[in-house]
Amino acid sequence: MRRLIDEQPNNPLGWLGEAGVLWWEADAEYALFKDTSPLDALFEEDVRKVLETSEPLLDSKDPARKADGHFAAGMALGIHGQMELARGHHLKAYSDGKKAIRHLKKCVKLDPDYHDAYLGLGIFDYQTDRLPTLMKLPMLFVHRGDARRGLARMRQAMERGRFSKDQAAGFLLTILIREGDVAGALELLARLRVEFPRSAYLRYREVILLSRAGDWDRSARALFALLAEAPADPSFERKELSLFCGLAGAHCFERPYAEEAERWLDRALVEKSAARWTAALLFWRGLARDVLGRRADAVQDYTRALAAPDVRFAHEHARHCLSTACDREEALRALRELARAIPAGVARSGAAFSSAQRQKQRPR
Repeated sequence: MRRLIDEQPNNPLGWLGEAGVLWWEADAEYALFKDTSPLDALFEEDVRKVLETSEPLLDSKDPARKADGHFAAGMALGIHGQMELARGHHLKAYSDGKKAIRHLKKCVKLDPDYHDAYLGLGIFDYQTDRLPTLMKLPMLFVHRGDARRGLARMRQAMERGRFSKDQAAGFLLTILIREGDVAGALELLARLRVEFPRSAYLRYREVILLSRAGDWDRSARALFALLAEAPADPSFERKELSLFCGLAGAHCFERPYAEEAERWLDRALVEKSAARWTAALLFWRGLARDVLGRRADAVQDYTRALAAPDVRFAHEHARHCLSTACDREEALRALRELARAIPAGVARSGAAFSSAQRQKQRPR
């Protein structure tokens, strides 16, 4: 994406693509993103540049160029609104969203086949239907959100768009998982896994979804296959904040999350095929139990982890958690420290998934 920006600095799609990747990162790990001011500043600059470079297109007499301008400006304002939503600024988010909708509606009026614009229209439809009740009441006079229509519009962008197909699919996947539509999420994930077979982010989502679908054996095999390939990826540990917290957001490692993890690990630890991962599995279960306030059980798991052959980081972290209880904040702190070790400019969230998305973004 940066290459496109360098080669075509007046093309708003380059700036929009980078802003979109940064927003994807923030959506997966906002707690880290908001503590990383350079990334936040880069996102704001990217949005500003999209709006600036869209102006000549908006003034064009050519309907196709004008439609491109409305699309770029609308999507930039839309993802900025999403970021404001993550920041808890609901009124600012809605203000950005209204401006985005005006641009995107003009885009599809100029070009009814501009299917990519329906990603932004769908997101706004979905989000306004999902805003807290107190925030929705005054807004109903302006835009009545419709989550079902929003999902249909995002599917339209995914099926018929030119350069937002993957972004629409990624957003839809997150929504389906968060809404508990396991069957729908697995169907969509299968499509994405074909296109991005090595994405650790998508593979970990598969582990979770298969478990929730009751297919524990396939879930376990999927995780062990991912772990087996981890040593070949030197940045794997740095991705773990996104992997573990990408769907939970601010609720990562809270009680329901830790309880689900403990249930999965209880089963994994009795499987013969998991023997090589015993130390890591015991450490993770100990961490879940620490978070749940069961310190004695956690200490037992950490001690057993140290007695098993070491694998990756297990012994180091087990020793640390034996010396001091690793509660939720300690677990998140450790994952943030790993994530911060990634070199500047490397997209953390989704890894191969996000990288492939950036390569596909091209000017119209």
